[in-house]
Amino acid sequence: MAPTKPDTTGHPAAALSVAQQNAVDALAAGMNDAETAAAVGATRQTVNGWRNHDPAFQAALNARRADVWGMAADKLRALVPRAVAVLEQSLTTDADPAVALSVLKLAGVGSRGAALAETGPTSAAAVLDIELVARRDAEDPMMSALCGRPTDDQRQALAAEWAELAALGAGDA
Repeated sequence: MAPTKPDTTGHPAAALSVAQQNAVDALAAGMNDAETAAAVGATRQTVNGWRNHDPAFQAALNARRADVWGMAADKLRALVPRAVAVLEQSLTTDADPAVALSVLKLAGVGSRGAALAETGPTSAAAVLDIELVARRDAEDPMMSALCGRPTDDQRQALAAEWAELAALGAGDA
């Protein structure tokens, strides 16, 4: 079966197979490559190839992780009133406010909107741009600063390179 072609349109799951979509869910749930491969009927090498060389897969995984972290952040924010109450109570009793302070810190209270966790880009084009800029910086940091954003041709060339790498381990998917 031919490997899935990378998506450069910007929609995270546009070019993903059912196995890849299931792998995104498994990885976002905390499974490692081997566990994910067993769950979706692929090899560990195939899953690793998707994670490292398929920008559409990377973008979809990042988007799913952002959803998971968003739900966790909402749960933490819901605890803020209780954490504030513990802090308030600690002013008059000898209750330890360490847990309440930790909850407030995790919820971003007082840190000017700090994110709970960064998950990475959620479009295939952005995944490719990050890799292209990193490669440019590695070659010539001064020239890289003058070059601006990567072009569509550069993105397509990298997507093709990654598709070849992913195909090496995708004989079973």
